Amino acid sequence: MRKQLLAIALVVGIATAIQLGCSGGSLPPGTGTSVAPGSVVIFGGDAPLCSILSFNATVTGITLTPQGGGTPVSVLSGGSPITLDFASLMDFTTVLSFSSVVPGTYTALTVTLSNPQLYVWDTTKTPPAPNTIAVTLSSSTITLDLSPVVTVASNGTVGLQLDFNLLKAVQIDKTTGQITGSVTPTFAVSSASATGTNGFAEFENLRGIIQSVATTSTNPSFTGNFTVQWPLSASFVINVSSSTKFDGISGLSSLTSGTFVEVDAFADANGNVVAKEVQVEEQEDASTGQAAFLGLITSVTRDSSGNATTFNLFVREEAPDVSSRVPLGSLLTVNVGSSTGFSLVARGTNFATLPFDPTTLAVGQRVVVHGQLSAAGATPVTADARSIFLGIQSILGNLSVSPTTPVVISSSVDPKTGGFTLLPCSPVFQSQPSITVVTHSQTTTFAGISDLNGLTSAQPLLLVKGLLFYQQKVGTVSGVTWGVLPANVQVASQVHQLP
Repeated sequence: MRKQLLAIALVVGIATAIQLGCSGGSLPPGTGTSVAPGSVVIFGGDAPLCSILSFNATVTGITLTPQGGGTPVSVLSGGSPITLDFASLMDFTTVLSFSSVVPGTYTALTVTLSNPQLYVWDTTKTPPAPNTIAVTLSSSTITLDLSPVVTVASNGTVGLQLDFNLLKAVQIDKTTGQITGSVTPTFAVSSASATGTNGFAEFENLRGIIQSVATTSTNPSFTGNFTVQWPLSASFVINVSSSTKFDGISGLSSLTSGTFVEVDAFADANGNVVAKEVQVEEQEDASTGQAAFLGLITSVTRDSSGNATTFNLFVREEAPDVSSRVPLGSLLTVNVGSSTGFSLVARGTNFATLPFDPTTLAVGQRVVVHGQLSAAGATPVTADARSIFLGIQSILGNLSVSPTTPVVISSSVDPKTGGFTLLPCSPVFQSQPSITVVTHSQTTTFAGISDLNGLTSAQPLLLVKGLLFYQQKVGTVSGVTWGVLPANVQVASQVHQLP
């Protein structure tokens, strides 16, 4: 059954969206032209989870081919490569790069990939652990015709969406259902447009370390900006408006270099990335062993009171780069102490007001750990958690169908309020094989269905985005009660029923 679920996940869960939005800008000095260019912002998102813990690939080039021939135009910031972990972007969109583009008509888009890395959760090991699968790309360069062709006007705005099809890309052994490691990159490209208040795209997981802060702006729509860098990508500028909210500090003037932030933002119709909310977390310094580690919790050790004392974190990303001590794809043991702080990103999502503390730390949670690494030379390398931030995550699974309980519980007054039981397909959840999902009319959106009554056992595959909590006491939210303890409870911000 799990092999079948993985195949379904590869069909519906891996569409990787990379959108290109062009806006006004200026050419670098010395170009010898007075024609203002368009500028390209590249977005990326959507990937599967299930047994895949991480699927990294470095984008070393994205170019547009001018009509009639000529030298392809790069749309990577300064030509800098970008490493993307598709598994961390399931049902999310993130900024990849910005670049100016000479006005003109373009007929093709070319993507160049390198250094693919694939990690799966291996349940045959005792205890289960990450396993690396060697990846072979059939081709590292993929060229796609643009139909219709794309015309970039001076100071104009256009958009493209690039979809990566993992179903056709990753080869699966038909006999065993296992991933073979052979990958044939398969893309499709289509036009995109900026609509609504969120422009071209909304970003719920922009993050990185502050490089610089400007408290003024030449654009009257903004009050300033800050520059963020993540070790695996180029730096990018995030604009601040009068409606931008800051959590952890009073405002932009209090933001300092070296601080790790997570940002909810959007790309407006002019290609500007604008912050909606900025979560200010911790100062980091690699020289003193202080760094942020983002990943999934794979195991938790608790004391007699149910408080987490240590846990293992599968490290997907880190900032600043301390990979010489903590390689990406490794397990890092994290110590939880009495001084460890616990916080939520996107507090507005937690309509259930469930606490996040040592008792609700759970296997399968996506967290950012701000850690103090053990002394240089110490083995194994561990980290004392200064603070832990619980982030929104998407979980792929099946709608639980039981002959003794309703498939879905919904309010007779509001069919968006209620919940259901999700059976996650990721083997990381093998010790807690079910999740109680709770929904709310004001915070939950549905895709493919209008409300909870649209969920059926005939099409049980779901993608649920929200905050995951571990519950050691019986509770009730939105009319849904979890009585079998301990329980995983996901407070949902989005529910997608997949075809």
